[in-house]
Amino acid sequence: MSKQNKVQENLLDIVPEVTATEDAATEGVITEDVSAKAVEAKAAEDAKAAEEAKAAEAKAEDAKLAAEAKANKNDGKKVKIQFLLSPTGKFQLAYNVGEVVKINELQANELIEAGYAEIVK
Repeated sequence: MSKQNKVQENLLDIVPEVTATEDAATEGVITEDVSAKAVEAKAAEDAKAAEEAKAAEAKAEDAKLAAEAKANKNDGKKVKIQFLLSPTGKFQLAYNVGEVVKINELQANELIEAGYAEIVK
């Protein structure tokens, strides 16, 4: 074994990320093996991109639901109801038991189905 090959072999033992290609070993040139690092970097990049896409999708869904809620709140006819239970905790409405109010029909139906209100004529 030549002196140059022994030096290269010792370098390879010291630095595990560095390998010598067959051509480079004959010429005394050492190249870095980046394939494992490239795979890890690509996987991390893909995971980050997927996470960002998921966050953007969730944000778009939230905006869509907010727009629908606003449209439902403003649309439809008003119904007169009386509260049987306080809707503050479950529905986040600032009304008290016994209070009679006119609210959106869709919201009134939800309150009635849950047993929190009844229709008043």
